[in-house]
Amino acid sequence: MRRGVEDQTGHRPGAREAADVPAAGPHHHASTAEVRRYVADRLEREQPVFRRAVARGELAADVDPALLGDLLAGAAWLRVVFRHVPAGDDFVVRAVDTVLAGAANRG
Repeated sequence: MRRGVEDQTGHRPGAREAADVPAAGPHHHASTAEVRRYVADRLEREQPVFRRAVARGELAADVDPALLGDLLAGAAWLRVVFRHVPAGDDFVVRAVDTVLAGAANRG
């Protein structure tokens, strides 16, 4: 899967404005249900990107797109929230490359 490549609609998988992400918790207004709907919607909209990557032979046919997203989001969350280290462009590029390399079609 080519990192940073927009699909036909101009959508970049995983790219979004921070304001689009509903925050949940005691100091935020979004409910857990709203956050779940948001995440489910994002995953649904990104499915065509994953299907095309599988069709091109870039990702294994049995890749789990939700797992890929969880691995990337989890890495960013751990880095920013728990380690208090910025998730700059270099980190994002290395994280995406590492996760996609693990999900690559090896056949």
